[in-house]
Amino acid sequence: MKGENVLDRLFARGNSYWLTRFVILRLLGFVYAVAFLVAAQQSVPLVGEHGLDPANRFLNAIQTQLGSRAAGVMHVPTLFWFGISDQGLLIFSWTGLGLSLLVLGGGPIAKKKNILWSMYMSIVRNDQIW
Repeated sequence: MKGENVLDRLFARGNSYWLTRFVILRLLGFVYAVAFLVAAQQSVPLVGEHGLDPANRFLNAIQTQLGSRAAGVMHVPTLFWFGISDQGLLIFSWTGLGLSLLVLGGGPIAKKKNILWSMYMSIVRNDQIW
C-alpha cells in the first residue's frame, strides 16, 4: 500500500514530464562540466599561443583566405574573434565549468543553457585538422 502511495504522488502531476526534464537537464549540466573541465586542461597546450596549433594563427588564416574578418566570423562563428590568449582560454573554460555546475545544481537554467552552448561551440569551432 505504501508503495502505491509513492507512485500515486509521483505521477499525480499527469504527463508533465517534470522528472524526465529534471534528469535530462542535470545530465546536460554534467556533460558540460566534463567538457569544460577537459577544455580547461587541454585548450592551452593544444590551441594556446604556444600550443601545438595556435588558434590565433588558425583564425588569421581563415580571415586571410576569406578576405575579411566579417566573412571569417560568418564562416567560423566563435567568440574568440574578439581576442584569444592563454589566460583568456583558461578564464573561458573555468567560467564554463562554473556555469555548468550551476546547471547541474538546479535553478533557472534557460539562459545558462544558451550561454553554455555558445561558449562550448566557440571552443569547438577552433577545430583544426590535426
